[in-house]
Amino acid sequence: MLVTLNLLAFAFHAAAMLAVLAWKQAMAAHGAAYRFFEHLRTIVAYVVFESWDQLLRSIAAAAIRPP
Repeated sequence: MLVTLNLLAFAFHAAAMLAVLAWKQAMAAHGAAYRFFEHLRTIVAYVVFESWDQLLRSIAAAAIRPP
């Protein structure tokens, strides 16, 4: 079961990287995938987004702004 879920997760990430522009931009803005998912987990704990696309665009935009 765990192997199947892991393979499904890998397939989802591969498909998202190929198809979704907002996903590519958000991942590129945060570098390593583990850092991206840490940021994703933190932001959804405090902010409610209307859509997945809005969430990804917010993450990418936040990384582009200077500190």
